[in-house]
Amino acid sequence: LTLGALAPRAGAQADADGLLPVDQAFRVSATAESRNQVYVRFAIVDGYYLYQHRIKVTTPTAGAGIAAVELSPGEAKTDEFLGDVVVWYADDEARATVRLE
Repeated sequence: LTLGALAPRAGAQADADGLLPVDQAFRVSATAESRNQVYVRFAIVDGYYLYQHRIKVTTPTAGAGIAAVELSPGEAKTDEFLGDVVVWYADDEARATVRLE
């Protein structure tokens, strides 16, 4: 799972650039539920939110790909730079269907 383009909310501890590194702002774990289903959980640091359009699920396994990703609805937000987007402010999960080639 690749997470990017995070945005801080008031109260978040940030570096000199104003943002935590992605791997500190989000903790990601994945568990295989079956041969072709993976449960992905992401924990969002308090004060940050995650853009839906920046979530990408990939697999390093040769001969496998991601067929589908199911995400919760998230929350609609009007971002000052990106316009209307969907975001998550709290921990959430996704299910990915793996396609074996």
